[in-house]
Amino acid sequence: MSYSLLHKKAREAMRAGDLPLRSPDKLWGGPATGDRCAVCGESTTPGEIELEIEFTHDSEVGRTRYHVHPLCFAIFNRELERLSGRADHVGIQRAAESVDDKVPRGSKDS
Repeated sequence: MSYSLLHKKAREAMRAGDLPLRSPDKLWGGPATGDRCAVCGESTTPGEIELEIEFTHDSEVGRTRYHVHPLCFAIFNRELERLSGRADHVGIQRAAESVDDKVPRGSKDS
């Protein structure tokens, strides 16, 4: 999937309210569970790494968790930065940069 399409899907998910318009309160990763990615809609694959992001509700009563591919998280975070004009959480910005560093430069979008 091309980067431009992933950015579009992230914006659409935020616009539709399927993803919050802020950085997650918690972020952790581990082996893929096969759950659907909240950004691209594709399932994670066994053998891959998957991130889980958690958002607390304003009422502090509940939490919502989403599963995402590392690249999809980085793109979601970039879209948040674009909307706000800045990075909300330095740790999350570093996580996104770490993922970006793993993407080969000059590769064509598929």
